[in-house]
Amino acid sequence: MRGGVNLAQTTMFRWGWAITATTVAVTIVLQGDLTHFTWWQLYQFGVYAGLAAAGKHHRFVVTFAVQSLLTMLGVLAMSAFSCGVLVKAHNTWGALYVPLNFAVHYMPLLVVLAAPPSRPPFRPTLQALQGGAVFLAYVTHHNATVVYECRLPYQLAAVGLVPVVLLLVYHPALRVLVWLCHQP
Repeated sequence: MRGGVNLAQTTMFRWGWAITATTVAVTIVLQGDLTHFTWWQLYQFGVYAGLAAAGKHHRFVVTFAVQSLLTMLGVLAMSAFSCGVLVKAHNTWGALYVPLNFAVHYMPLLVVLAAPPSRPPFRPTLQALQGGAVFLAYVTHHNATVVYECRLPYQLAAVGLVPVVLLLVYHPALRVLVWLCHQP
């Protein structure tokens, strides 16, 4: 509830999420490359937006937040190791690289956190595990070293996933994430 108005229940708010879900779906169909986890994250953002339009996003908010955090950590690691796909994107986009990188990798989570569900996240521990499971499914089907042209060990993504998800599931960090995903 913000200023006496529950944004999650307003018609305009739900229409905004419906338009967002549609825009994301069309973008993925026209441009998507599911060999890149960023597109998986954007797909999940579209799912979240569709659930938000239906008023059910409390059932997916932690899952999406975990996937977003894993995406952000991956982008930071790839940046630190100068992975070829990011270097090529920088060379292609020039001065637009930083704002576009921010918009694709970081902004979806900020949008979600700016307008969290009015209901508490449903089974947040399970949602955190689901977020990790989606990432694990990705890394078992795609060799990130090849896809992102990195000198990182292929297994690093899967091995790095375990402590992040365990930290979120069994640590007060989950309570912080739940609080961020639901501020009544």
